[in-house]
Amino acid sequence: MSVFKALGWLLGVPPAEQRQYSKNQREDYENTRNKLVSKLEKFVKELPGFESFRLDLYISDLVNSFPKKYVFSGSTYIEKIAYKYIDDLVSEAKKPQYKGDSGKYYLIEKWKVKIKRKKTDDEILKIAEEIDQEMLNQKKSEIDKIEMLEKEKRILELEKQIRDLKNSNNRERQR
Repeated sequence: MSVFKALGWLLGVPPAEQRQYSKNQREDYENTRNKLVSKLEKFVKELPGFESFRLDLYISDLVNSFPKKYVFSGSTYIEKIAYKYIDDLVSEAKKPQYKGDSGKYYLIEKWKVKIKRKKTDDEILKIAEEIDQEMLNQKKSEIDKIEMLEKEKRILELEKQIRDLKNSNNRERQR
């Protein structure tokens, strides 16, 4: 260890690697937070009257409710789950009982409690599995729809071929 590094440790100045690591963590945190804020801002535009609640301030609480390893590892769990919380808030906010100011305030307070509660690894994995299962079910239904459309298209093509054959047979008979 060099004299300058030792002096830095004594003075409380972390080495360059540790400073870089801390800088990377702050950038990861800000990137995650900014993604969630932009997602939330898109939804708030759809919800008249919620602008005054400054919901973007609560995104920090949401991000902080996750264990640090999810925030700083580049994990997609935090985004999936946070998007689900945001979607839940928006779908709830569209219900008629939250039209007035008191209803909006109640909804926001309920949401704050939900997002501030610390999440355990088991909870995160359970919610992520539910989200993945929902997405899988949606994809399956989309695939089923595509298959049905392809079958309908094939049926229409076959019906057209049958009509064409009937028409050609009728023309030959008329000659």
